[in-house]
Amino acid sequence: MPMKSFVVKDWVETLLSAWQVKDVEVGASRAAACFSEDVAYQETPFATVLNGRDDVNQYWLEMLNSQKDVSYSYDIVTWQDSKLVLNWRVNYSDAESSEAASLNGLSVGLFNEAGLCYDWREWWHKS
Repeated sequence: MPMKSFVVKDWVETLLSAWQVKDVEVGASRAAACFSEDVAYQETPFATVLNGRDDVNQYWLEMLNSQKDVSYSYDIVTWQDSKLVLNWRVNYSDAESSEAASLNGLSVGLFNEAGLCYDWREWWHKS
């Protein structure tokens, strides 16, 4: 049974709000919990695919440690047949240099019946 659209919005909020959690270990864990144990997660088209929730947790931990003052917005482009297409935007400052940066990305996720993403692909640009 496919997830309902309001549940998908909750999933997206849980994932993206992990960027704003002050305790980076909690934030990384919260983000990783959105994915199945055997998720295939690819940050960009040419990046190595992360395999499994533990790899996702480590990726988010490293990312959250490198960023501060994060804000985000998003649009659900489509949700159909357990496939999510998401356009997201994130603004942050580099944790060391305080240099401002913006990301604009598109992600495609496939979901299982438990409401966890088992395949996540991102395409994003940094400015």
